[in-house]
Amino acid sequence: MKILSIIIAMIGLALHCLLTTMSRRREIGMLRSIGLDKKGVVRKISGETLVVALLGTLIGIFAGLIQG
Repeated sequence: MKILSIIIAMIGLALHCLLTTMSRRREIGMLRSIGLDKKGVVRKISGETLVVALLGTLIGIFAGLIQG
């Protein structure tokens, strides 16, 4: 059961990041136009993904401890 929930969470995170990236095409274009290279864009998106994943993990652990 735990493995299934981890897989579902990973799929949800990947879809969230994909949709966020697709909806922010204009912002990414502006960043590229002011001089940010492709690696910089990837680092920015990866950093935001890491923050979302860490916050989700911490909130999930906290909620689990409260419910438990």
